[in-house]
Amino acid sequence: MKKLSDIKIYVTSYFKNLNRERIAIFICIPLSLVALSICAVMLISLDKETFEMQNNITYVTEPLTEKYTYPSNSPYSIEFESLHNGTCAISGIGNFNEKNLKIPQKSPSGDTVVEINSNAFENCATLESIIIPNTVKKIGTEAFRGCSSLIYIDVDINNEDFTSIGGVLFSKDKSRLIYYPPKKIGEKYYLNPNVKTIDNYAFENATNISVILYPKSTTEFEAISIGKGNDVLCTLPITCNYVSNNNGK
Repeated sequence: MKKLSDIKIYVTSYFKNLNRERIAIFICIPLSLVALSICAVMLISLDKETFEMQNNITYVTEPLTEKYTYPSNSPYSIEFESLHNGTCAISGIGNFNEKNLKIPQKSPSGDTVVEINSNAFENCATLESIIIPNTVKKIGTEAFRGCSSLIYIDVDINNEDFTSIGGVLFSKDKSRLIYYPPKKIGEKYYLNPNVKTIDNYAFENATNISVILYPKSTTEFEAISIGKGNDVLCTLPITCNYVSNNNGK
């Protein structure tokens, strides 16, 4: 039988070890919880940074693939061709299908419209009127050929290169007759005395005209350079030395 003193020593030792285990448990559990919390915060922070990086990549690439889409009644639905110097040209009718078109001074991307390419509006049968802005500096050959419903072409008064007289398109000095709208109203046409050149197909399908009135002599009319596709000028009567009250202005 153990002595009382030995039992006392055993019990004391047991409780000392028990307290150590409890102390270890009470210390380790909070420390573990703190460690887990730190890991969780780090993972959340990492996911957030990754998400932000992905968003930044998306934000950068979106403008590079941006496409402009406009309804068919918007002037921006015509086709613009960049000239890579802050300017552009009208290259085609695009999806536009209205009767009246006011060409904008700038394309959707902000380029200034300075040219209308050759054949840009060719065979656009819906157009009845076109307004050309003051920014346009060049109009290619046969740009409006086949616009069979066209009645009127207007040019901004501040345009330094082109003008319109009675809906007919001219160079600013009126030496070049660019296009006579096929459906222009009026049987008699007074040909401006400054005209030296008539563009190809300028009078194509101009079936409303019955007579040409010209203020200069027959010899001077014959000196005008007339492009191809203006057969109507060979079939119509030409009244030369015609005196007009407005002198073609």
